[in-house]
Amino acid sequence: MIGIGSFLITTLSNFAYVGHALKMLLKNGCRVFTSGFALDLTLGGSFMGWNLKNVKNESEFNSYIYEKISIFNHKELLSIADSKLRYQMLDVIRELKNLVKLYLESNYLNSNDKMFLYTRVRRWTLCWSLILRHASEELLPTVSREFMELIAKIDPSLRRDHKIFRKVIFKLNKKLGLIPYNHTWVPPILPIILWKAGTVFRLVYDFIRKATKGHVRIVDTTYLDFDEALRYKGWKKLLRELLLERGSLIYKFGYLNYEAVKNMVVKHLSGRVHLGEKLGYIMTLELILREIAKYMSER
Repeated sequence: MIGIGSFLITTLSNFAYVGHALKMLLKNGCRVFTSGFALDLTLGGSFMGWNLKNVKNESEFNSYIYEKISIFNHKELLSIADSKLRYQMLDVIRELKNLVKLYLESNYLNSNDKMFLYTRVRRWTLCWSLILRHASEELLPTVSREFMELIAKIDPSLRRDHKIFRKVIFKLNKKLGLIPYNHTWVPPILPIILWKAGTVFRLVYDFIRKATKGHVRIVDTTYLDFDEALRYKGWKKLLRELLLERGSLIYKFGYLNYEAVKNMVVKHLSGRVHLGEKLGYIMTLELILREIAKYMSER
């Protein structure tokens, strides 16, 4: 509930901000705008994994992309997949390779950014797109390909680890450098080496939080923690209704193996392992299948 409450508060604050933003755009005659989120993703190198610099050919790049976008690794997926999904997995991998080829260029860092920004980044339609589009043009990598092409001209090594993003922040307003970055808990005004070290601190904190089952934690985020949420009464009830019923469509249609998924649920609820995110994705698949089945039955 804390996570959901924080999300609602953040959403309401966004709406309160939109009215002022729209007023200032109209008042100052702005014809083009972008969001800090877009700059963070493009100039911050948010999708550039540490091992991307070691990629040397197309095959390695495909493997890198597959690993980065997969919630389950290949071995885990095979362990829970039933007959129909096993049959379709090769087709999915083939389609992924064809998709990657559309964004492939000599610079794998740029290929990586274009692949993720064009195909996998969610849109903030409530906050910006629908409300402000009539007033000015929106520059986001998922909307404006020209914007991403411009960003791609900047040396990717400068975009990694938010190097150039920090400089942009200081140019916009030096006070922005005092705001701690969510993934590091360190304000950009500090030296880059300390800012990067903040990422390690965040990882250590996440490990401690999970190891103590949430007893040691700092409530600073609006993201829902599925590891903890799925162990609470309401979420646990939904988890069981979706994944522990043999009649669920993920089993009925031959996508996933009931005993394998049940084993995941039992291990997670016991606290032995943390599988909240993976179980959350399986629950989402079941809900989507139910919506599709309902739609088809009503046609």
